[in-house]
Amino acid sequence: MVLVTGAVLFCGMLMLLVISNDLLQRRQRVEAAWAQVDNQLACRAALLPRLSAAAEAAIGKDDQLTGVLGRSAGFQRKRLNASSEGPGSGTDGCLDHRRLPSSRGGVRHRQPTALHQSAI
Repeated sequence: MVLVTGAVLFCGMLMLLVISNDLLQRRQRVEAAWAQVDNQLACRAALLPRLSAAAEAAIGKDDQLTGVLGRSAGFQRKRLNASSEGPGSGTDGCLDHRRLPSSRGGVRHRQPTALHQSAI
């Protein structure tokens, strides 16, 4: 009887030890996974100032490009207005996109596309 009681206690202790060990391993895996999450968040937080600086630089370049394109568009309007009395001009002062100069020196006619028809 003592031997049976000792064997049952030994098996119970062994079972508690196995369960405890399994729970500890699971806790360590969870802590390691959260450590990786914390590491990724820290890396991303470190990159935010660089991303912000890059976005600000891009905005500056965009503003600069907008200014250049605005000046270019003004130049194009002046050039079109100056040539509006010339051949190939439409009634609104814009060039007729259906008439293109050909490589042979003459004027080649092109069928307007849907994009051109909306502008005409």
